Amino acid sequence: MKKSKAIHILKNQIKKLENEQNLNYSWTLETKTYIVKFFGKDSPQESYIKYFDWQPTIADRPIDKREGIKAFVNDCINTIDNIGIKKDPKQNILNRIPDWSIIPIVTALVFIGGVFGRYNKDIAYIRMEEKIEILKDSISTISIFKKAYNPIQVKKKSNIK
Repeated sequence: MKKSKAIHILKNQIKKLENEQNLNYSWTLETKTYIVKFFGKDSPQESYIKYFDWQPTIADRPIDKREGIKAFVNDCINTIDNIGIKKDPKQNILNRIPDWSIIPIVTALVFIGGVFGRYNKDIAYIRMEEKIEILKDSISTISIFKKAYNPIQVKKKSNIK
């Protein structure tokens, strides 16, 4: 919501105070709702209006309270005009997860990552052993071939004759 809209809403709330029929709980509830929306829960403005009541004490009447609440709403308008309204923080996926569940989720992800890493390591180890066996076979084949056809040994054998 834009601050101009918020200021317009609060000015309408002040206009409603001109009619004595509006000096009731309905006006207070509506104004409390706007104050919480504009300033946030637990703001000083919300704390002030939270305990506001039109019921007169011994010394005053609802009409007397009207000037005080008008001044308060005007102060709220000035605050919005100078500072702006409270914006809710943007939510991401981690903000939606309850705090108590983050530790088990992270633990599970680490465990799954470890199992998956171990599995990949085992597969790589098995593939490496298969390659080693293939290389051993090819080396033994080459050495057998070298022994079978060694030109030096062939010359020595031919010289002996």
